[in-house]
Amino acid sequence: MISHDNKYINMIIQYTKQYTPVEIQINIAKYHEVCHHLNSKHISDHYKEIIAAIYTLFYTALDCHKMAKYDSSDLQYYILLGDYISSYCTEILYKNKKFELLDVFTQNTKKVIFNRLNQKHTDHLLKALMNTI
Repeated sequence: MISHDNKYINMIIQYTKQYTPVEIQINIAKYHEVCHHLNSKHISDHYKEIIAAIYTLFYTALDCHKMAKYDSSDLQYYILLGDYISSYCTEILYKNKKFELLDVFTQNTKKVIFNRLNQKHTDHLLKALMNTI
């Protein structure tokens, strides 16, 4: 079972509280979705924590970018925060030497972003991550 106390997600929450005027909304639905799939995998809890964090935070970053559309007073914070979170996801994978997962993550997140830009709802990120571990 994966703890809801994910150190990588908590770091983003604390960073946001300390350095921005916006309140970040972690995409809890995506967290529960990925945890459900990870519970059946026979990998270390630390590896599960990493995957849960990058998956959840990627969608949180997309949500931040979307919030820029609705909150013009904090537009720059939402855009920069979304970018910061996205780069943080790749940093987590790099620092933990999860290079194969990093490759899959970057390739698939680009596809998700392009699909959203083109009004397509195709999203294979979770499947790709699960197939990699």
